[in-house]
Amino acid sequence: MKLFANPPGRKETRGCDKSSRQRDSQGEKKILGFCRPTADRPRPTALQSSIFNLQSSIFNLQSSIFNLQSSFLLLLLLVLLPLTLFGQSQAPLLGDEADGNRSVPVHLLKLYDYDGSVVRLDDHPLMPFSTRTTCGECHTYETISKGWHFNANDSSVAAGRKGEPWIYVDRRTFTQLPMSRRDWPNTVKPEDIGLNTLEFGELFGRHLPGGGAEEDESMEEREDFFRWAISGKLEINCLGCHDAEAGYDQAEFATQTRKQNFRWAAAASSGFATVRGSAKSMPDNYDIYLGIAPDEPSKIPPGIEYDASRFNDRDQVFFDVVRQVPAQRCYYCHSTKEIDSRRPERWSYDEDIHMTSGMTCIDCHRNDQSHDMVRGYEGEGAATGKEMAESLTCAGCHIPDANAEMPLSGRLSAPEPEHAGIPAIHFEELSCTACHSGPWPDEQTMAMKTSRAHALGTHGVDKNDEAPPHIGGPVFARAEDGKITPHKIVWPAYWGRLAQNEVEPLPIEEVRPVVAAVLAEFQARADSIRADSIALADSLAARDSTAIAENTISDETANPDSLSDSTEVAEALVKIQYWPDLNDEKIATILERLSGEGMVAVYINGGRLYQRSGTRGLQSSEHPAAEPYTWPFAHDVRPTSQSLGVRGCDDCHNTDAPFYFGDVTVTPVLAGNEASHSQTDFMEESSVYAWLFGMLMWFRPWLKIMIWIAAILISAMLVLYAGRAFSEVLDRFAESKK
Repeated sequence: MKLFANPPGRKETRGCDKSSRQRDSQGEKKILGFCRPTADRPRPTALQSSIFNLQSSIFNLQSSIFNLQSSFLLLLLLVLLPLTLFGQSQAPLLGDEADGNRSVPVHLLKLYDYDGSVVRLDDHPLMPFSTRTTCGECHTYETISKGWHFNANDSSVAAGRKGEPWIYVDRRTFTQLPMSRRDWPNTVKPEDIGLNTLEFGELFGRHLPGGGAEEDESMEEREDFFRWAISGKLEINCLGCHDAEAGYDQAEFATQTRKQNFRWAAAASSGFATVRGSAKSMPDNYDIYLGIAPDEPSKIPPGIEYDASRFNDRDQVFFDVVRQVPAQRCYYCHSTKEIDSRRPERWSYDEDIHMTSGMTCIDCHRNDQSHDMVRGYEGEGAATGKEMAESLTCAGCHIPDANAEMPLSGRLSAPEPEHAGIPAIHFEELSCTACHSGPWPDEQTMAMKTSRAHALGTHGVDKNDEAPPHIGGPVFARAEDGKITPHKIVWPAYWGRLAQNEVEPLPIEEVRPVVAAVLAEFQARADSIRADSIALADSLAARDSTAIAENTISDETANPDSLSDSTEVAEALVKIQYWPDLNDEKIATILERLSGEGMVAVYINGGRLYQRSGTRGLQSSEHPAAEPYTWPFAHDVRPTSQSLGVRGCDDCHNTDAPFYFGDVTVTPVLAGNEASHSQTDFMEESSVYAWLFGMLMWFRPWLKIMIWIAAILISAMLVLYAGRAFSEVLDRFAESKK
């Protein structure tokens, strides 16, 4: 229907639309859907102009009303959006509050990727699901992220009792260094040695729970911006604890973090997805959403494939989620292997008495929705404000508290010990774990390997018992509360700068080229000696008719200066050496190269600080920076029948009792500088006093006999004199009657 007809002699113009400032093929300007003739054509009538003007006015009025409505809606949106977001942040999500039912809800979930989009099998490219957005549908992620496992980088959180550190090992530079983002003494921050957040995640992500620094943008280096865009954040891996599926594979999570496949790691470990490729091998300009592979065939971009059978017709996947975290999940990060030649096989060790009694880790190490885990040490309740924490310590479960409002001891059938005949001073000076936890003390501390320090449980792990870092134990040292407690120990070894008697570690990237160059120079000097040593070995082998397995000596294992006979040569051929061969001259040369104007380079090793003395000399001294890092441990707990003291006082109080006089081995240590300490050094006790007190134990049986004899004699004398006194009383009474 036309609003008005064309004037006589005019043809109807086609193609007029609502766009302006355009002309059609006949030169007519198109305005608001009407074709206005040009100046050489007849003008519209007055009625037509009036109708046109009226319609334009109506249109303008409608436009004004629409603009007013839009402005009002925009203003309303700006006002309500913050209120809505605030309300959402305050309102608990579905999984934040329990309704009291102890059963676990069925977790049939849609998968959401990092952008919050539902993951569907026909997506291209197919993206990994995100725990932040998938689990965050029902659980407030920000609340969980403040838990103990994820808040190490939060400076507002109290450091608490010392725990196991991350130990950085660089075999090329003879470095092993305890690190922590918590303010634990004798540790350094990763950034102190030039290890940025991306590198830390790649190196230790294998046993990281995710979250924390690895998803904190404020801790990302600017030059790593494009790398983070490819790898993605290492989000909290909720499945690492709460997925009870048999196919869950934490070792696959470790494999993906080594490839910087942070955003793919949780999905890869889930048991229903396969991840291929490496984000680390991709160029900085790689776009994960385009998925265009680089020209090099050897570099495969990261990609994921899901098991289609796990998805229902609504794109949902079933997760076997449990509240009660299985102990196997805890073991992956918290296992310890004791290196004992007398018991080389795993089956020769007993499990923690609590576990064999039917308990599990989370019976003591509990947490609420905040995931602020109870660590279980005495004094934790007062230090952290967790009221229940004190009731989950050794004493809280086993020792009755007369001042408690309700009885808490004996929970979960915990026996109440009698401790008959044990002097009270033992409970003032010793922690419960000193007598009941860890391996039985021996003449020398044993080497230990832990999951986090030695990558236990991952693919391709070095199973050699001598693999660094070198951890020892048990060391009976004073804990923060002043009580003697079993500890693990690691001795630092690193290069640093000395200023105002403080040692600051040097960035590892500065040290590596210097150490490599110096060792190469010394190796070049040793080539001729090496050749002579091989010739000597051949002649000795021929003379003694002794077969030597190889005719060459590895550059890494040979020490030509020390090869003096065929036995030493044979040992050098088969020796596995993890550290470079350093001597005083090499260390002095490295320190000279590392030192600069106004900067004194030093080397920490074996509890000593080494620095240059003279031209090529080297001197060592004690220094606080060279002190070991120790941390208390409480597992495995032994049964009462295997606790210290069960056989009597001699278990500890003897002149050669390992509890007091066992040697604490210092490792790593430079050749020729081997050292050890006595357990009494860490107890802050006098070894002389401990020895004299132990000597008294030799006379203790005789002392008991003498006490019994004295008691009998005194009793006899008392009876005798009592009889005489009674007789005297009777005599006087009789006389008074007369």
